[in-house]
Amino acid sequence: MADNPVRRLPDPGDGLGRVETGPVQIGDDWPGLFIRGDCAFGLAMSIKAVLTHFEDNPKQEIGFALHDLQSLYKDILTQVIIGGNEMYNRMEDKLPPEG
Repeated sequence: MADNPVRRLPDPGDGLGRVETGPVQIGDDWPGLFIRGDCAFGLAMSIKAVLTHFEDNPKQEIGFALHDLQSLYKDILTQVIIGGNEMYNRMEDKLPPEG
C-alpha cells in the first residue's frame, strides 16, 4: 500500500476527543478510513487468516485483492504496531523463532 513513514497530524481542535476507527475526512480531501492502532492488530490477524486460507486454496481471479491485503497486513504490522517489524518478520519466516 504505502512505503511512506507515518504522517503525524495535529490533534483535532474540534472538541470531539480522540478520533475513533471509521471514516475520516481531512479538509476538502476525499474521505478515508482511519483504523485506530488498538483495532489494527485484530484486523491484521483477520487479514492474515484470509491470506493463509488462500495460500492453501489459491484462486487466480482474486490475486490482485490478495496482493492488496498483503500490503495492508504488512503496513499494519510494520508501521502501526509497536514491535511489529520483528513480528512481521517472524510471521513471514524471515527470522528464527524466539527461544
